[in-house]
Amino acid sequence: MLSRLLFLLSLTLLAGCATHAPMSETILFHDPGHTHPSHKASSTFGFTSTHALCSTRFIRKELNRGRPKDADPREIQNACGVAGGIYLSSYKGGTGYSATIGLGELGADVSKKLWGRNYLTASASAFGGWQVILHHRTFNSPHVGAAFGMALRQDRQYYFVREHTDAFDFSFDPGDAVLINSIGMRAVGIYRSKPSNSGDWYAGLYIGYAPLYRRPIISLGVSFGWF
Repeated sequence: MLSRLLFLLSLTLLAGCATHAPMSETILFHDPGHTHPSHKASSTFGFTSTHALCSTRFIRKELNRGRPKDADPREIQNACGVAGGIYLSSYKGGTGYSATIGLGELGADVSKKLWGRNYLTASASAFGGWQVILHHRTFNSPHVGAAFGMALRQDRQYYFVREHTDAFDFSFDPGDAVLINSIGMRAVGIYRSKPSNSGDWYAGLYIGYAPLYRRPIISLGVSFGWF
C-alpha cells in the first residue's frame, strides 16, 4: 500500500490547476445487492490526482494577434497539468458527498441516485471549474465496477506569459486564465483489492469537445482509498 501512496503523492509534486475528481460518485458502486465491506461505510478517505491534457496553441494565437511584427512574440508556458490532494467522502442513503483539498485542487461535489442504475453528479472547484455528470452504472461486483455517462464541464486553464527570449523571464497573474466550456463522455471504473483493508483504486476518464475553441478536452483522474 505504501508504494501506491508514494505514486499518487509524487504526481501532486507536478501540480497545476485542474477541475477536481468528484469522489462522491463512488456512491454508484455502493449497491446493497453486493456484500463488499465498503458498502456499509458511512465515510471514507483517500488520495486523488487529476491530469488535464491542455494545449496552449489557441491562447498563444490570441495573445499575439495584432502585435507589431518586430515585437518579441509572447510565449506561453502551460501551468495546467497534474493536481492532487486528499479527499473525504460520506454516504447517506442514495447520496454521496465529497470534498477534496490539495495542491492545485480544492472543491466539493455531491452525487444522487435518480432511479435504477442512474446517478447525477455535480461538482465545483475553487479555481473556477465545475462539472455536471449523468451516469449509468453498467456493471458492479464486490471487487470490480464500471459506469458511463454524459458530462457538461468548465475548466479554468491558467498559463504563464513570457515576453522576451529569456527562458526564465516569465510573468503570472491570476487573470492569466481562460474558461473552457465543453461537453463529452465520462467513464469510471473501480477495483477493490483483496483483502478489503489494503485499499482500492478508482479511475475516471473524460473526453470532450470545446466548441468555442474547437479543441478536444481530455482529463484523467486516478484515486486510491477506501470506497
